[in-house]
Amino acid sequence: DGDGDGDDAGAGGVAAEGATADNLASRDRGDSPMDEELNLERLLPAVEWLSAADQHTGSLSTGTSATATRSVSAIPLSRTAAATGNGPQLAVVLAALEWAGDQRAEQPRTKREVLLENRRNNAYQVHLHKGVNAHRATRYEQWYASSRPYEVRYDYLWEPYVMVLRESCPLFDERFIGYGNDKASHTYELQAAGFRFVVAPQPFLIHQDHGVPAWRKDQGSGDAWQRWAQFANDVAARYGGFVEPIPEWLKQACLNGDCPPFWQWIRSSS
Repeated sequence: DGDGDGDDAGAGGVAAEGATADNLASRDRGDSPMDEELNLERLLPAVEWLSAADQHTGSLSTGTSATATRSVSAIPLSRTAAATGNGPQLAVVLAALEWAGDQRAEQPRTKREVLLENRRNNAYQVHLHKGVNAHRATRYEQWYASSRPYEVRYDYLWEPYVMVLRESCPLFDERFIGYGNDKASHTYELQAAGFRFVVAPQPFLIHQDHGVPAWRKDQGSGDAWQRWAQFANDVAARYGGFVEPIPEWLKQACLNGDCPPFWQWIRSSS
């Protein structure tokens, strides 16, 4: 489950088109065991860019890899960072859309087509109607209007589709295989590691509807949230005590019964 840029714009990282597209267009198997597969790909040396997508992502916009790479070059970095290669680590966020139009019709392949279908209410932010907070930090209204990359701030449980340079990409945490929160946990660790999140203005993905996976019934359970708290504590141990504050919207959702008060199990959390 976010969607990176290189450490500096002059690094010249070129995305591997075939490997990225194959990953993004993998077939829906009705579950989410992707952490192990993504970690295997992370360890392969052939692909300079790693794309964090899942098997429910069906369509890839034309030229996504090359366009995202050009977006990296457009991000302003300090002259010192460019000269030394010690600039901030960047994760390129790719917009993810749902297709509500005719399922027999060809889906958008360019942003111009997306904007047209968005006006018809056929293409819009993924999970807009069933979990808006999972992708809200991408700021889709800005993406629709933008022709330049823009930086966004992390939000708790954000699960964008991202591109990250292979050498700087943390491994997915495999304790989330089959339980959801795989992309959310990976983005959380990118935040802990100090990544900046920059949204690419042109490329996008179209998420395919996959019904209700078997793991969904466990997602709100105490066991699932204890797993998350354990993960957050492990991240804190790896990254100098990093703890992301729990936002009020999530606390309220838990108080309304969507989840237990899991922050009580996270050390130094509030």
